[in-house]
Amino acid sequence: MGGAEVRTEGMGSSAASPGGSGRGLTGLSQRVGVLGGEFSAGPQPGGGFVVRAQIPAGDPL
Repeated sequence: MGGAEVRTEGMGSSAASPGGSGRGLTGLSQRVGVLGGEFSAGPQPGGGFVVRAQIPAGDPL
C-alpha cells in the first residue's frame, strides 16, 4: 500500500480558501475510497492540520 501525508503547523486561518469548490476533503476521501484505500484528515494536537491517504499499490507491471 502506498501512502501520502501532508501536515501544516500553527493555528492557520478560519477563513475559507478563495476559489475552491468546497468539496476538497470530501472529494479526496471519496476517490481514495473508490480505490480501496484509507483516508483521514483533521486537526493536530497543538495546532496545525494533517491529511493522510493510503492506497493499495496493485500488481506490479
